[in-house]
Amino acid sequence: MDPPGGVPECGPGRAVTDGAGQNRAKAVCAGCPVRTECLAQALDSRIEHGIWGGMTERERRALLKRRPTVGSWRNLLEAARAEHERRTEPARPDGIPAADVADFERAMHEILTSWQLPGTSRVTYDQKTAEISVDGSARGSRGRGMRSVIHAAFTMALARYTAERDLPHPGFVVLDSPLLAYREPDEDFVMPRNVAGHFFQSLHSDFGVQVIVAENVKLPEGLGEHATLHPFSVSGTERVGFYPVPTSAG
Repeated sequence: MDPPGGVPECGPGRAVTDGAGQNRAKAVCAGCPVRTECLAQALDSRIEHGIWGGMTERERRALLKRRPTVGSWRNLLEAARAEHERRTEPARPDGIPAADVADFERAMHEILTSWQLPGTSRVTYDQKTAEISVDGSARGSRGRGMRSVIHAAFTMALARYTAERDLPHPGFVVLDSPLLAYREPDEDFVMPRNVAGHFFQSLHSDFGVQVIVAENVKLPEGLGEHATLHPFSVSGTERVGFYPVPTSAG
């Protein structure tokens, strides 16, 4: 990166030791369009010298010491910037206020995280297209399994959002086969994630509504202690479908 406007103090990698020089460099950084990318590069690469993204080497060392578990500063800083922009941008006259969108995105993120899907489960909602994206990929571009899981998370997030704010809601949700098509990704180096188990476990939390799930996957042990189960089968069980078969009057 070349110093914007020919300011030598701004050149990444150039040591600036005097306070006046550091202040001049930071002033340039404040209006730089790639400030976030510049800082992320210095943090991810552990660069020791120079002013990067408005931070001195001492400030970067202190930040790295406070947050030793961050795997990717680029992802973290870009996500923080995107959320800040959504919260501060004015809503369209016919749109949803940006703060409300951010709150809903956060609620959906928390639900997906509790299900322990692979990835960071960062959620964004595009008001213009009414499309939900998870980790930068739109729901419509995902496979059938992930589309079902994202749809279930959207439905549960909407129920929780309305219940917490005393907004109108029918008081129940029906999820039809949200997990049947989902397949765990190949993960040879970590323990497999039990998405189905974490999904049903999360439903014990207070969503403020009744949850009805029609599913054809193996259920976690002990689920019957917390939920009413109705096995469906063509024979040998009490019900052969969602609605009981009426008994003929003798």
